[in-house]
Amino acid sequence: MQINTFPKISGISPLLFIAFSSLLIVMLIIRFLAIPLVVTIASNDKELTYFTSKVSSESGYADLRQDIQQKIDILDKKLSESTTVELPADISSYLEYLISLGRKEGIQFSRMQPQKAVFEGQFTIYPLMLVFSTTYHDMGRFIATMEKLPHLYRIQRLAIDSGDHGVCEAKLLLLCRIPGDVAND
Repeated sequence: MQINTFPKISGISPLLFIAFSSLLIVMLIIRFLAIPLVVTIASNDKELTYFTSKVSSESGYADLRQDIQQKIDILDKKLSESTTVELPADISSYLEYLISLGRKEGIQFSRMQPQKAVFEGQFTIYPLMLVFSTTYHDMGRFIATMEKLPHLYRIQRLAIDSGDHGVCEAKLLLLCRIPGDVAND
């Protein structure tokens, strides 16, 4: 009788192995995929409900606006601390500062051509056409440096011609923003 039972068990064992392996895989999928997904969806639903109730009520909207304004003030403060620059005394000082920024980045200026000034409120905007030669990497660092100072310089247009040995010729239309009292000196 024991001899007949052994073949039955050996025939069932691969099926048991497959069934238990499948059960283990399903449990792992539920544990590591389904449960975190459900938790994330529930969390997002709570956050959505919270903000929907805030926006739909008058006082909630005011609270959100105040929170956003506080965050903007914090960011403005950090930006002003990170890009604090002494304002030059006149337009020539602005140009000297620009040239010193360029020289630090390996820029070789061949021409600076000022355009007609435009008055905007308390500021005078001086367009300036710069022609220079440099490598692409140095030009990228120079432009990045100027973009960190949007209160002084703003790039309007940029044209690049490739040259030999990685050197490029560039034409840059730059807007110099100068406070009104400085521009009138």
